[in-house]
Amino acid sequence: MTNETLIEQLRECETDAHRRVYMQMLYSNNLPIIKSIAKHYDEQAEIEDLMQEAYIILCEAVERYDVQSPYKFLTYYTNLLKWGFMEYCTKNSTDMYFTPHMVEMM
Repeated sequence: MTNETLIEQLRECETDAHRRVYMQMLYSNNLPIIKSIAKHYDEQAEIEDLMQEAYIILCEAVERYDVQSPYKFLTYYTNLLKWGFMEYCTKNSTDMYFTPHMVEMM
């Protein structure tokens, strides 16, 4: 099944059990792309944490994706995933980030 088909079926589900099954199928379908993107961030965060974050981002992507869009879900999800991983690593890093303006003030 394609991602778009799974999303349509997921939105038509009436029970939580069916929703969980479709979400798991969607996650499994996209697992190779999730792992390949997560590899770029493995120095900044644990892979397990990134995989959990990927599932959360997947839930958000399913809610916000427009099935009528000319773009494939994978394109949409990939962009959200990269942004989400970067955001996660930034929020959970131990390094302090200073904007150039703040550096000038110091």
